[in-house]
Amino acid sequence: MAIDRNISSIKVPNDPAYIDGVLRYSEFIARRAGLTDTECSELCVALGEACMNVVLHAFGPEDEETYTVQFENLIGGVKVVIEEMGLPFTFNKESSEAEAPGLHAIKNNVDRMVFINRGKQGKKLILCKYTSGQHVSELFTDIEMKSYESCALEPEEREKLEYDIHLMTPEEAGEVSRCIYMAYRYSYLKEDLYFPERIVRMNASAQMISAVATIEREGGGTEVIAHFALLPALNRVVAEIGVAVTVPKYRGHGIMKAMLAFLIEHARVHSFKALYGNAYSMHRLSQKTNLKLG
Repeated sequence: MAIDRNISSIKVPNDPAYIDGVLRYSEFIARRAGLTDTECSELCVALGEACMNVVLHAFGPEDEETYTVQFENLIGGVKVVIEEMGLPFTFNKESSEAEAPGLHAIKNNVDRMVFINRGKQGKKLILCKYTSGQHVSELFTDIEMKSYESCALEPEEREKLEYDIHLMTPEEAGEVSRCIYMAYRYSYLKEDLYFPERIVRMNASAQMISAVATIEREGGGTEVIAHFALLPALNRVVAEIGVAVTVPKYRGHGIMKAMLAFLIEHARVHSFKALYGNAYSMHRLSQKTNLKLG
């Protein structure tokens, strides 16, 4: 069975003496994920407060129980999940700082906080902390971000487009983020794709194998106009084909069809046994492509 090496967990006694050990391990995981010293410290503040809340409020003083802290390396961050089977309580995310100082200490030091009451299965607190990588909107000027807004030409108006398809280089990640923005603005589900550094990390760790289509720029250099990727499963035998995007004004040139053939051949050479794609109700092209491929 394949092991997800991005996930680890600790079972912790409900004794405050053990919290320091949890925080030391948390710092180790956070640094491996690329968090800065400040970001590591902020995560430790939030996690320390959350663990102390479990010890003080989830169990009685005479109870000898345990709770679980799970760590997951994200692309450009860390997710921490604290699970316990202690006393039920009312969680009010809108409480004032005076009413719930511990809750605010947690919320103010992470990027995302979610509480889940699972009834007989106990409670779960999810904390996410991300690196401060640059967002695509910080990398390009307003003019560059608007340069692809024109619609695709009608078939009879199109000229033959010369483009090259290859695996993405780290230097092209910023333009991949821009392609995502041009096609979807900020509606794309996978938020990591708006952060070039995360795209680079996903490819470096083989969580995503990105192919890009580029054209020659006037005056030299190349420009990324499309992206398509393999998303391997943990067993490295099966992969999803997805994250397909073409800059709007270059649609209709058969780029995705050519990129799909490139990815299928790459998967064959690297011994993948099967590929699959997800079809979305709001995305007719994904439906047509999946039907065509069977």
